[in-house]
Amino acid sequence: MRLAIVLALALAFPASAVAKEVTRVDVCGVGGCSRITEHAALDAFMQGGDMAEAAPARPQRSYLLKVYMREGTGRSHQAWTNHWLPAAGLIASEESPARFNFTSVSPKLERALRVAARGRTARAARSFAEKVEPVANVNEVVTAPAAAKVSRAGDGGGPPYLWIGVAVGLLLVGGGAARARRG
Repeated sequence: MRLAIVLALALAFPASAVAKEVTRVDVCGVGGCSRITEHAALDAFMQGGDMAEAAPARPQRSYLLKVYMREGTGRSHQAWTNHWLPAAGLIASEESPARFNFTSVSPKLERALRVAARGRTARAARSFAEKVEPVANVNEVVTAPAAAKVSRAGDGGGPPYLWIGVAVGLLLVGGGAARARRG
């Protein structure tokens, strides 16, 4: 009786989702790729690590990780690509162009990645940190002082040296007249 109930429930409720599994990870350096297909290493890859607090500050050499996945009973296909940064102990997943999320690499996964990368040269160093454009921080806006009015010939003002000359001339004439009276 119990078997009949279990069978009836199994037939009444189809599987909620087609099973998905990572079937291999290709570790690619400059000269080619090596495959990881060992089940324990693939499980370590799927478990992932903790999110890193920040991107590495300096440019990092990396290996490209091509992740292959099978859905249901179908063939494996390349599902996504990550970057392994061995010196930083991180895996970089591209969230959007030039924007990455970083996770730590477990010791089990690191051993598998190092074995697969053996004999392969890492890709050239590049920065994985997001490029942040500096933004101006304006606390106060000060207007420029009003421009001083400059006199020009013909506008009734005349150049300042003309007025200085007139003042000096008046002083000389006044001084000469005062001497003439005394003398």
